[in-house]
Parts: sequence; C-alpha cells; structure tokens
Amino acid sequence: MKLIIHSGTHKTATTTFQYLCGKNIDLLKNNGLYYPIVQSSKEYLGDIIYNKINFSSKSLDNHSYLAWMIQSRQLELVTSLFKRFSIDAKKLRCRSVLLSGEDFENALIDSSMHEITELIAKDSGFTCIEWVFVRRNPYDYLLSLYSELATQGFCFNLNEIYEYILNYGYFKASNKFYDWIFVFALKERFDLFSKKITGLSRLVSFEDFLKGFPGKLLLENYLNTETVMKIQEDSILLPKQRVSKPKENVEYLYICNFLDSEANQENYNSNKDIIDALINFRLDKIKSIEENIKINLSKKFDI
Repeated sequence: MKLIIHSGTHKTATTTFQYLCGKNIDLLKNNGLYYPIVQSSKEYLGDIIYNKINFSSKSLDNHSYLAWMIQSRQLELVTSLFKRFSIDAKKLRCRSVLLSGEDFENALIDSSMHEITELIAKDSGFTCIEWVFVRRNPYDYLLSLYSELATQGFCFNLNEIYEYILNYGYFKASNKFYDWIFVFALKERFDLFSKKITGLSRLVSFEDFLKGFPGKLLLENYLNTETVMKIQEDSILLPKQRVSKPKENVEYLYICNFLDSEANQENYNSNKDIIDALINFRLDKIKSIEENIKINLSKKFDI
C-alpha cells in the first residue's frame, strides 16, 4: 500500500486541490486512489485537536489535523487514523492513499515531523511513502502569506517577515492552533529532507501544479485519462478558494490586530481619518522596499 502526502507548501492552491479531491472522492476510489475524509468529531480528533478550532464543516478534506496531532504528540490518534485509512483502502481495493495538508510543510525543517509520520505509516501497513511539495516564487509566496497571516490575527509588518526569511530561509508563526513554519529556501531544504527520509520525495513548481487544474500533475499518475478530463472539466466552474484580500484590507486587519479591535465597517467608519492615515503609512513603507525585497528574495533563493 502506497501513501502519498501532498504537503503544500502554503499558498499554492492546496485548498482548491483538497476541494477537488473531496468533491471527486468516488472517481478517485474507482481508480484505486483513496482520499480519506473523516468526521470533525472528538471521536476521531480527540479533545485537544477538536477544541483548537470551531469547525464549520462536519467533515475534513484537509489532512493538516494529522500534522497538528503529531506536533502535540497525540500519536495514538495518528496511529489509529493511519491504520483506519490503510484498512479502508484495502476494503475498497485501492492501491494508494492520498493525504493533503499544507501544515506538513513543517517537515522540511522539523525532522521529527517526517520521522514520526513515516514510522507510524509503516506500522500501519504502508510499504511506500511519497512526499510531494510545491514550490512558489518566493516574492509571490511572501505577499500571499503576508495577506493570510493578517486574517489569522497576527501582527506583523512586511519588512520584519522579509528580514527573518532572508536570515533563516523560513518564517515561523504560532497561535493556539499550531506552530507554523513557512519555508522559502525550499530547494535547499528539500534536498536535505530527501536525504533523511526513507521514502520518496518530489518537488514541483507552482506553475506546473496549476496546469490543467490544481493537482492534475499529481493525480494523473494514478487516474485514467477519462477521469482526469472529467475533473478538469468540472474545475472550470470552480470558485477560487481563499483569494488574497486587497492590500488596503490587509493593512486594516493588521491595524485592528495590533489594537485588539474587531475589523468591521462600524469601527472603520468611526475612525476613518486615523485608520486611512495608518493604512497609507504602512502601504508607503511597503512601496519603498518592495522592489528590493523582490530582487533579494530572487537572488537568495535562486529563482
């Protein structure tokens, strides 16, 4: 039994890919590829993971909760789920299990993440493990990540994130959900990662990952041509997932995060002149450094 772990990275159409896999789960099964979806309940996730987030969905098509479990050392739950995935796949006569969770990006830096994952996977009946990572242009990744972090309650400015990345090759952010690691020195870290793991590894460009539809490059190795074409046709009408906000909105969120204030229209209208001045100040600062950031990231990370 083969296990494929699509590990992001973040902001590389992972949400869209997960949606497509969940929506077409039966088509995948019919081609011998099992994409497991569990119920968002304490029975499957345990108290610690379940209580970390207020689930808006009754089922989970994103497997990042497994990375959360590993980081919080809820290893009995991970083992139980991996064994369940393996057994269910055999019952369905599937040859491979596909997991997708961008929070497995941590494994490129945190060796314990991939060591524990591979050990549990092998004990659960998986004989072959393949890790798949998607590499995005570092400047585009930074801007998209900067926008996303604002929605998660963080308080950063673009320059401090950039300087940290330039010094360390990655950026860390932590909240009640998880300790995230966003990797920019991806080629270097991937090469080191590939030498340490016991399984296979694959690094693809963001552009190649998007061709046809997000993840076609990965799925076409396991699905017949007819199935791939059907998913591609369905994906044409697919709404965009988690689109980055306008830059003014992003800065307003960061200001509200700093002030511990709710980012709503009422608060904005009540303090419009002050807020607009702060937004423009932050945007002017970004404009003055963005070209240097773009050049230096490209040089540093060989794009």
